[in-house]
Amino acid sequence: MPDEAIRTRQSSGTRAGTGPAPAAAPRHRRRSFAHRGESVAEARRFADETLAGWGVTDRLDDMRLCLSEIATNAVVHVAPPAVGGTSAVGAVPAVGGGGASSVVGAIGAGGVAGFTVTLIRDAAGVLVEVRDAGDGRPVRHRPGAQDTCGRGLLLVGALADGWGVRQDPAGKTVWLRFALAPEG
Repeated sequence: MPDEAIRTRQSSGTRAGTGPAPAAAPRHRRRSFAHRGESVAEARRFADETLAGWGVTDRLDDMRLCLSEIATNAVVHVAPPAVGGTSAVGAVPAVGGGGASSVVGAIGAGGVAGFTVTLIRDAAGVLVEVRDAGDGRPVRHRPGAQDTCGRGLLLVGALADGWGVRQDPAGKTVWLRFALAPEG
């Protein structure tokens, strides 16, 4: 699917000390991904290619990990689109279910719309957005030592300079802000 231009949004939550904004216009790219487990790796590759093309080298691991966590949530916690009145690929296991392999197996390889990733490079850094059709809000859990999942948003909170959720009648967008030194 081709990239689409979008309008830049301002977001709070950046670390202090990023310096004055350069005069350069923000850059942005968007791509949609199917509702399937393999799409998370595809979204990471999209981010890698985009950020490399923009010359961004700082905090790449933080951005990749946080994008992976939020994209995985979009696949695991949002029901697949219905096809002919039934679920396209069956039930998605609940958090704490059968682990990552059963999640990917349950999601299957269907190719129906799932989530959209938007990357914006502006004066303050990089804004990463993941949009899906789910109506729920992400919830930060306090997993026990033996729990096999539930740590994603704890990682996001520790690595991103800010994050939040915008909801609308058609779904939600989870945004992540990463402060970078000004371009120049």
